Amino acid sequence: MSPTFRSLANRNYRRYAAGGVVSNTGTWMQRVAQDWLVLQLSGNSGTAIGITTGLQFLPFLLMAPFAGLVADRMPKHRLLQLTNVAMAAPALWRSFCQAEDLDDSVQVATCGNSRFAGRHGTASESLRPGVTLAALP
Repeated sequence: MSPTFRSLANRNYRRYAAGGVVSNTGTWMQRVAQDWLVLQLSGNSGTAIGITTGLQFLPFLLMAPFAGLVADRMPKHRLLQLTNVAMAAPALWRSFCQAEDLDDSVQVATCGNSRFAGRHGTASESLRPGVTLAALP
């Protein structure tokens, strides 16, 4: 086996990598759909897209150092489970509000999702070395 893919021989790392692919794919699909929704609701306003993008990444930027502290003090598997479920809640809220024609809720849900994405990212990154090193001989 190629040294590049040696860690995939470990079952736990394969599960971790597959979960990361599914999670990242869903996150980016949600972000694209959200931006598309903002474009439709705002009449193709670049300013609205800029505000939404800022709200996507501002909580992540501000909370990442504190999320690192939490990731170091909590069980990482449990934290990843909690943050994945928590990132689904704003998406469900956004879907409900869209069905009810509540347009201003997009930015609120965006900010909420980003808060949990920051925690999820730091927990995932802190878990990776343990899973990867355990997979290598």
